[in-house]
Amino acid sequence: MPLPTINQEDFKGDINISQAGTINTDFDAYIETYIQKGIRDTLGDAAFVQIRDNTRQKWQDLFNGVDYTDKNGDVVYQHGMTNALRYFIYFFWCRDSFMNSPNGNVSATFENAELLNAGGQFGVVRERYNRFVDIMNCEVFPFISEFKESSEAITGYTDNGGGSITIEFASTKYLQSGDLLNVNGTDYTVSAVDTDVSATISGAGSLIPTGDVKWEPFGMIKNTYTERLVI
Repeated sequence: MPLPTINQEDFKGDINISQAGTINTDFDAYIETYIQKGIRDTLGDAAFVQIRDNTRQKWQDLFNGVDYTDKNGDVVYQHGMTNALRYFIYFFWCRDSFMNSPNGNVSATFENAELLNAGGQFGVVRERYNRFVDIMNCEVFPFISEFKESSEAITGYTDNGGGSITIEFASTKYLQSGDLLNVNGTDYTVSAVDTDVSATISGAGSLIPTGDVKWEPFGMIKNTYTERLVI
């Protein structure tokens, strides 16, 4: 889309990391590394490559948040995976800072350093990770599942000749030129989309479209639910 932007200034409130008014280049690099790790660990490498290399609306909605109507007709709002990644980064930064400190205590760059120390007060930092898990499991993954596979009833079609057919159906959400559209059990490449009106496929020969068209906006995502920390 490309990858979501997260800055040092985003770490405030319950994930506050004080940098004493300075720019910490180590933390900037850490943020970039763990954005990638969070996406690859939860969505998989195939999805990561697509997210990194294009600006499609489906990726913007996934990371920035969107309201949508689910298959039950209920309006749902998901806050976006970028929000979850802030908690993910916060947890690992605190963990690594603790592990790398010479006396087992978090350095003074943390305003809330008392939350993680040699006395084992790990609960609050652990809960920040679990907040990441909850956002992923309760908001992000349900959104992905809602649009992992889409189907619409065919309402009409036009044979354009030369193997090109324009198929009419009600919703083309997250479908665009270059995607695969399954018609009559066979995948065809989409050459054009008229939003929420029709899609044109190529290489279809004398196909007579019937039934439903199907496509997979998030078919490449592994969609593995994440476990909370209980230790």
